[in-house]
Amino acid sequence: MPMEYIVPSLHIAVLTGMTDHGSLGERLMQLGELEEEWFLAGFHQQVQKQHQRAWHDRNIRLRTLKVNNLVLLDDNKFDKFPWKF
Repeated sequence: MPMEYIVPSLHIAVLTGMTDHGSLGERLMQLGELEEEWFLAGFHQQVQKQHQRAWHDRNIRLRTLKVNNLVLLDDNKFDKFPWKF
């Protein structure tokens, strides 16, 4: 299904013949409300990310390494692919 039918736009209003000012005004109002919902969703996403970051920062435990501890050795043969571990 085309995106224009999922999120209706002014292009669809023109194609369907919504030429009277009342329906076009209503359509503009719906598009404004949709933009406001997008803004609120982005805001809530930022707030959630801040909460997660704060929780993570509170729960970090510093670890000290001592002699004879086992650690993971970084092998340089994967330097061509830095995103691989």
